[in-house]
This record gives sequence, structure tokens and C-alpha cells, in this order.
Amino acid sequence: MASEPPESSGSSGSEMRTVELIESDVSWMCPVTHLYKTQAGHLLVCVRDRAMIVELAQDLGVPIFPSHVPLGVDAFLADERGQVVDYDGNPANGLTPILSTDSRSFAMTIDPDLRTHEDALEALGYTLTKEN
Repeated sequence: MASEPPESSGSSGSEMRTVELIESDVSWMCPVTHLYKTQAGHLLVCVRDRAMIVELAQDLGVPIFPSHVPLGVDAFLADERGQVVDYDGNPANGLTPILSTDSRSFAMTIDPDLRTHEDALEALGYTLTKEN
């Protein structure tokens, strides 16, 4: 079952909801993606790790420089297997996150100041309670 989007983003005056880390470094997503379980379902939070992406590309023989890799954070709804659920259901615009640092995204919320998984969870109104 896919996650439902948070009722409100951020923690402004509202009680923080909890989230549990289910899997870190999800292998089929960009480095570094973690899968979380919430009361409403699941979330995938992707924090693009520039150094790791460059290293992977160079290992594959792809000439790449760190400046080629944009920094960014995206949070997606997911199912219990960690497969992305498109937020807006429109395949014409790609996979739509519920939260992103990318100002060109169709995400529900754009926040250019996010840097970490914890930042994204907090922006969505969650606090991490338990790690695997």
C-alpha cells in the first residue's frame, strides 16, 4: 500500500509524527536513498551524494566531474517494497516527489534549503524514532 502525503508539511505548531528507518542505502535508487515507514505508509528519501555518484560513474568508465552532479534532496511516496509511487500520477512529467529542492520539480513542496535525510523528514513533519 502506498503512502498518503503528509497532512501538513513542517513542524509549525503541529505535533511531529514518527518515522522508522526500514532500509538505508536502497540499492536500486540514487546514492543515498533511505526507505522509511510511517503510520500512513512508506517514504523514499534521496539525497544525491556527489562524491559517491562521481565514483560510481568513473568506475563504469564514464568521464564525469563533481560539477556535473547537481546536489539535491527528493522525498517520494513508496510502497512497502520501496518502489516509488508517482505523487501526481502523471507519467508525462516523470516521477513526481512530494518534496524536492529542485525549483523545476512538480513536487508538492519545494524547499531549496534541504541537505539531509533528516531535513526532508522534518520538512514533512516527521521525526526519526528508530534505526535498523
